[in-house]
Amino acid sequence: MKIDTDFSHLTLTEIEDKKLEVSTKIAEIRSQLGYAKAEVADGGEYSDPVWFRKATDALAIHGVIHQALSLEQGRRKR
Repeated sequence: MKIDTDFSHLTLTEIEDKKLEVSTKIAEIRSQLGYAKAEVADGGEYSDPVWFRKATDALAIHGVIHQALSLEQGRRKR
């Protein structure tokens, strides 16, 4: 899967807005994964392995996007 990390067409304000959106999504995914892990630690059931893999993948993808946005933002501020 190719992740689009070319944000050169966005304005600085759009980059900042996108970073906030991606950061929020990362926090939501981390929260869901943390809850799933806590359920297992408390002696509960394991999460659906397909869901868990997709959530973990989504976290990694959003992390790459956030990093690319940060790099583009840094280039613009120089």
